[in-house]
Amino acid sequence: MKNKDNVLKLVLSILMVIFGLLLLLDQLDVKYIDDFFAPWYTIVILFFTACLLAYAIVKKAPIIYVLSMLLAGIYLVVSISFKVENLPVGKIIVIIPLFFGIGIVIADKVCKWSPKAMRFGLIVIVSSAIVLVSTILDVWKYVIPAVIMLIGIAYIIFGLFAIKQDSKVKDDDHYVTYTTKEEKKEKTEKENIDEEK
Repeated sequence: MKNKDNVLKLVLSILMVIFGLLLLLDQLDVKYIDDFFAPWYTIVILFFTACLLAYAIVKKAPIIYVLSMLLAGIYLVVSISFKVENLPVGKIIVIIPLFFGIGIVIADKVCKWSPKAMRFGLIVIVSSAIVLVSTILDVWKYVIPAVIMLIGIAYIIFGLFAIKQDSKVKDDDHYVTYTTKEEKKEKTEKENIDEEK
C-alpha cells in the first residue's frame, strides 16, 4: 500500500513540473504551446485531468477514471470552442457525455467495476456520438428523438433478456429430507443385516 502511495506522489510531482513548464511557456507566448493552450486555464483543466487519471491508474479507482474523462471532455469543449470560429458551444457540448461514457467503459475494463457499467457506457458513447454529429450537421431536431427512442428500445431488450435469465428454472432432482437418529439407526441395522445375508 505504501508503495502505491509513493508511486502516486512521484507521478503527481512529475506532472506538476511538466504542467508548470507548459504554463510558463504559454505565458512566454511560445508559438505552438500558446496555440495549443489558447485560453491559459485549459492547462489547469488538463493538469487536473492528468492528476485524476494518474490517481485512477495507481489506485484502481473506477469513479476517478470517469471524473478524469469528464474533465477531458470539458477541456475539449473549451479548447475547440475557443479555436474554431462561428462554432457555438451548444453544438459540441455533447463531447462531455461522450467522454463520460468513455470513462465508464475504461473504468469497467480496468477495474471490473459493474456488469451493467459497460453496457451503460457504450449506450452513452453511441448516443452522444450520434447527437454530436447531428448537432454539427444541424439535423438534431430529427435525430435526438430517434436516439431517445433507440435508447428506450435498447433498455427494453436488456430488460427482456434479464427477465428471461431470471425465469430459467433449474432442474434439481436432489431433495434433502430430514431423518431422525432413530431412523438412521434402523437404516444402519437394516444394512448390516442385508450384508450378513
